[in-house]
Amino acid sequence: MKKDASPSPEVIFQGNPPSIYAEGVSQLMLGFPNSRVMLFSMAARNTEQAGSPTIQNLACELVMPTPVLIDMCKTVLKHAAEASPSLRSGGEQWLEQVNGMLDSLQAQVDG
Repeated sequence: MKKDASPSPEVIFQGNPPSIYAEGVSQLMLGFPNSRVMLFSMAARNTEQAGSPTIQNLACELVMPTPVLIDMCKTVLKHAAEASPSLRSGGEQWLEQVNGMLDSLQAQVDG
């Protein structure tokens, strides 16, 4: 049996999905056949009252088949490992810029 060497068909994306900013995972519920991941966009705490709960604003709830969620997690980890060198250098450059701005502001205050 001869394998077909033709390339995969092109994927065309349609639509204009919203961009959602999330700072973390609020809840994760794994199940069959679907799993849910709740992402939050902001956390706040009433610092004036001791023991007050953290308030998380729900950014979105992602519901997907559990095997697809697991595959997505594997893909994210694989890409993070491959991008590790550029992520590290980018983070160092960003930190240098932030520290430079903070030093400049402090010099103005001390001025």
